[in-house]
Amino acid sequence: MRADLCPQQIDSGGKADIRHSTVLPVLFRFLVISVARRLWSCLRIIGRHDHRDLDETRRIAARVEGWLTDEEGELLYELAKDCLGRGVIVEIGSWKGRSTIWLARGSKQGRKTKVYAIDPHKKSSLADFKDNIKMARVEDLVVPIVKTSAQAAGEFSKPVELIFIDGNHHYEMVELDFILWFPKVVENGTMVFHDTTNFFGPKKVVEEHIYRSRNFRSVKLVNSVTLGEKTRKNAFKDRFRSNVWLCIKKVYEVLEPHTFT
Repeated sequence: MRADLCPQQIDSGGKADIRHSTVLPVLFRFLVISVARRLWSCLRIIGRHDHRDLDETRRIAARVEGWLTDEEGELLYELAKDCLGRGVIVEIGSWKGRSTIWLARGSKQGRKTKVYAIDPHKKSSLADFKDNIKMARVEDLVVPIVKTSAQAAGEFSKPVELIFIDGNHHYEMVELDFILWFPKVVENGTMVFHDTTNFFGPKKVVEEHIYRSRNFRSVKLVNSVTLGEKTRKNAFKDRFRSNVWLCIKKVYEVLEPHTFT
């Protein structure tokens, strides 16, 4: 003990230190709790907003002809919403715009990535498509391209972050869509195929080029939709996961035996 300090000084200083060390943690806890509550409130508001928009999108899409289920539509909505702006969104096969609406409204809740909707639009489908896109209030994000997939691919130079392939379902045409558009998809971009459980063409293409590929990870199935994330070379765990999903797909096809050629 230092000779120049008396017990009274030590005791007084100790009490001051104790008071100081007690007050700071209490203030810190108060600030953390206050900030956490504020963030939670904000997240709840955001969640309610997203939920309302999703409900509205579901109602709008239901008014448009098409075969996309709500669950498949919600998947497209979330994928488009999660785009980071590293490339555009492309849709092969728009018809009257049901899937386009899901993609565009999801994008609108995210980074507002443009949706390039490719379809040759035979007969009156183009007029209906434009009316439906306007009705969904997404005409500012949708760029219609009235061409076949092959014609559009030959002139398309933008990087693609998300592509939804739902065009001609014959095997050779689906495979051609894959061959033409795969090089345009950025690393970690997502390729999505519709009707991969009930049409021979899409079914065979995804089994050959997605589930058994070394260039995809996070492969999964949602209803009839198969999707995968592009990668330079996947790992063993990715291939294992893909094979598990392929087995699930096979079981689903046995339980729902409606395959068209």
